[in-house]
Amino acid sequence: MKEMIRMPAAKAVSFVLSVLGILLSVIGFLGAALCTECGFYSGQESASGLVDRAYRSEIGSIVEMCADQRSDALFSRYDPSATSLRYEILLDGGESCSNRSDGEVISGETVYYVSYVMSDKKRLVDYTYSSVSDTLQTDWDYAGENADGENEYSVHSMTVRMGISASGAVHDSYAFFLSLLNTAKSLRFAFIWFATAGMILFILANAALLAGAGRKPGTEEVVSGWQEKIPFDLYLVLFGGGALLSFTGFVFFVLDTFSPSDSLYLAMILGALALAGGALLSEMMIASAAVRIKAGKWWRNTLIYRILHRFYKLLEKIFGGVFGSAHSFFANLPFVWQGVAVVCAVLFGEFFLTLLMVSGGFFWGLLWLLYNVAAVLAAGTIILQLRRLREGAKAMAEGNLDFHIDTDGMPGILKSHGVDLNAIGEGMAKAVDQKMRSERMKTELITNVSHDIKTPLTSIVNYVDLLSKEAPENERMKEYIEALSRQSRRLRKLIEDLVEASKASTGNLSVDLQPCELGVLIEQTAGEYQERLEKCGLSLVVEAPDTPVRVMADSRRIWRVLDNLMGNICKYALSGTRVYITLEKGERARLTLRNISRDRLGVSPEELTERFVRGDSSRSTEGSGLGLSIAKSLMELQGGTLTLKIDVDLFKAIVELPLIGEKPDSNQPEE
Repeated sequence: MKEMIRMPAAKAVSFVLSVLGILLSVIGFLGAALCTECGFYSGQESASGLVDRAYRSEIGSIVEMCADQRSDALFSRYDPSATSLRYEILLDGGESCSNRSDGEVISGETVYYVSYVMSDKKRLVDYTYSSVSDTLQTDWDYAGENADGENEYSVHSMTVRMGISASGAVHDSYAFFLSLLNTAKSLRFAFIWFATAGMILFILANAALLAGAGRKPGTEEVVSGWQEKIPFDLYLVLFGGGALLSFTGFVFFVLDTFSPSDSLYLAMILGALALAGGALLSEMMIASAAVRIKAGKWWRNTLIYRILHRFYKLLEKIFGGVFGSAHSFFANLPFVWQGVAVVCAVLFGEFFLTLLMVSGGFFWGLLWLLYNVAAVLAAGTIILQLRRLREGAKAMAEGNLDFHIDTDGMPGILKSHGVDLNAIGEGMAKAVDQKMRSERMKTELITNVSHDIKTPLTSIVNYVDLLSKEAPENERMKEYIEALSRQSRRLRKLIEDLVEASKASTGNLSVDLQPCELGVLIEQTAGEYQERLEKCGLSLVVEAPDTPVRVMADSRRIWRVLDNLMGNICKYALSGTRVYITLEKGERARLTLRNISRDRLGVSPEELTERFVRGDSSRSTEGSGLGLSIAKSLMELQGGTLTLKIDVDLFKAIVELPLIGEKPDSNQPEE
């Protein structure tokens, strides 16, 4: 989809559809406005303001001819065989005249109430009219006497009823105007659809046009055209002014169309061309603005920026030494004092312009307003840049070390801070990468060395086993063979632990999750270690609920975890104490093992689960320091957890697994 809208043909179609959307919207809105004014939607039809405008262009001629009693000239001007305009005039003396025929259908009737002043010489002096009698001005301020001592002026009134013949016999501008209104009435609901469809088409087509503007298929590079070579402010003046003139011309020609005129059809054609030209220029501006914004730093291609930049360069050339010293002094100030200096400068400018505004006129008030707007925009820009820095620091703190803060446009100190944050992220990413490679190398080394040692060790174990079956020559040889057998088994156990720890930490250990009952596993474990615990002087206490505790786990791996934990208890628990195994049901199944340590525990619970860490710092007992690390990794592979807690000499191991088909026991106390 993205590649398709970047194709030249797709962009051309989007451009044409956008212009068409503007045209449909304008036609729809104008038509709906006309229908609303004429009452076509409410069913209470009335002559529109446009009709009134057409009638008012003729009212002056009608009043003048009637006042001068030129009824023949009036009838000749509005001959029914030459015009569709119909009038009916009622004078205050009861006289009337009309060009209407009996039974003729008249549309768009409007009544005008006229008051006029005549001189004693039967000449029209002044007149006024209104379509509402209550608003008609009748208090004329005309006074004077003629040579005979009579009043020189007299006030008269008339009523003029105007309309358009619906016969269609005469094809003049009024007949066209009437047909246009009838067409608008028949399309009154279509205009709503035109406006709606035009807006939807305009939005969708512009979305596609803006997405594809300045792009070519297969590349993200922004490609500028001939329009983008024109400075943006000059471009807006030329094309924006052209679009504004086009739409203004369209309105003018529309109004001219709704007036009786000999150039009716010409006005319609020019209005349509003006509307199309305005829509075309508007779309060109929208597309060009999108390309400039995508290219970035669009303000640099403006005449204002070029003038200000050259002015700045000129000032820098003239006062370069002063500016350089001031900039160096400001840059070497502490961050707090830099902020204080900027705030003081802004407040001084505010105070100075406020004084000028109070003592001056409109210009200084406008300058004060622009200064404050600029200060607010600058403060908002700095706040946005600080927000960008905060979001970058937050992303890095959350572990997204690839996040890069865009420092473009930031002032010196903020840009420096952003560069430092990016450097920290890159350094942390390198450190993490090196640590990961070190861990991989360590794991590969353990795996490879363990595999290389395993083969000769197997031969040693086998030969020691064969020697143990032979009759020894003396008792000392028997002791040697037993020592070899014991140490070779210990070495084989260490190698197996190394391989298993390596696989568990990298997730390469297979886990077969099946429903299993923890209570049964605990009973088996207790039976397996009962004799060994008694030899160590330990007594085992098992507490488990009466109901089964079913979990989804690998029974072999769970047994390995329990075996490691119980093995550590046998090695390090204080003789003559109790060992507690407690099974509980809550939101998860919880298995807790507690014992009293024989020796003081000098390491933290977190350190005990690391590799090669032993609770017996003197290393007087057998063990590799891998058991708890393996147990923790095995629990994580099964979706469970292993947590260690140490309270002085009390050692506690907590194993948790999710339950199967059981609701959490809300009465179960928390640990």
